[in-house]
Amino acid sequence: MQLDSTFALAYSGLAGVYLWKNYWKTFLTANFMDSVLILTNKALAYDDQCAEAYYFRGRRFYELGKLPECLKEFDKALKLNPDYWKIYNHRSYVRQGGSRDFAGAISDMNEAIKLSSVEMLPNLLTDLGMAYISIGFPEKVKQYWQQSLELFGDSSVYLYWMMEAAYCEGNYEKAYRTAKRAYKLDSIRVKISMPYYCLMTGRIKEAGPYLESAAKWMKMSGENYPGASQGIGYYYWMTGKKKEAEYFFNREIELELESIRLGRSITINRQAQLNLAKTYAFLGDREKAYRYLDEVNKNKSFSLWEVNEFKDIPFFNSIRSEPRFQKILKEVEAKYQAEHERVRKWMVSQGES
Repeated sequence: MQLDSTFALAYSGLAGVYLWKNYWKTFLTANFMDSVLILTNKALAYDDQCAEAYYFRGRRFYELGKLPECLKEFDKALKLNPDYWKIYNHRSYVRQGGSRDFAGAISDMNEAIKLSSVEMLPNLLTDLGMAYISIGFPEKVKQYWQQSLELFGDSSVYLYWMMEAAYCEGNYEKAYRTAKRAYKLDSIRVKISMPYYCLMTGRIKEAGPYLESAAKWMKMSGENYPGASQGIGYYYWMTGKKKEAEYFFNREIELELESIRLGRSITINRQAQLNLAKTYAFLGDREKAYRYLDEVNKNKSFSLWEVNEFKDIPFFNSIRSEPRFQKILKEVEAKYQAEHERVRKWMVSQGES
């Protein structure tokens, strides 16, 4: 930019950097993503045909929980550059987590694969496999992830995605065993997921070192991840450290309520509401647990891993057998099945088996 202060791509590229710079430290601040807006607007002031600026502006809208605005910006970018594979790639995520359109998400990911460079194919193939298994087509996973392994040549990445697939299917023991294998090859990639596989298989003490390390890091860094504090709270509670547990459960509630108030991205798919329902259910506040479960049930469809979490995650143990919870679970399963069938019909129309 020192050589050419009107070079639009330099500003849009810098917007991409600021999209993630200090993300969690600023997640619940009033100026969250303001730098992205300033930089993309500056890029477009110099060149209103800059597709990348519209792309990052769309990304910003999504992070702020504004789904329609996000998709409009993506459409603007694609009109300017129909071959912009990153748009299709990210719109796939938006459709899975936001509009809950899994057929559209898979279609977008296929388009991204067609248009991307060879070096990006392994990542995109694993993403495509995850989209298929999320809506209940595990047989497609092996096909795409085997291709990814052949291109990547990295068995740690392959194992990582296989453990994610096992978790998605509700096979938590297989997820745990696969994670243990993957951890030996790439501990950094796996250590975030490892404690949850331990908790889901009842290995409470084994989860301890991972979660205590995360707790220490969160307190020191000032970065707080919505959803992470409840796992730490659960571990402390189950090991008799009630004071520590209460701190993290209260922190979880604060983070999720503030996320909802500000309309952050985790409210689009009602993940914040689900985290509140899990925390309140575990703490015995049934009224609030059901209040947020009813909110979660407003999603028009659900993924396979979400259905299995409803069935199995220990946070709901205290209410899982209650008629009201079972009614919600049946509705969640019905929505998943309806979307699964819709995707199956779409696959047939596309010549996929």
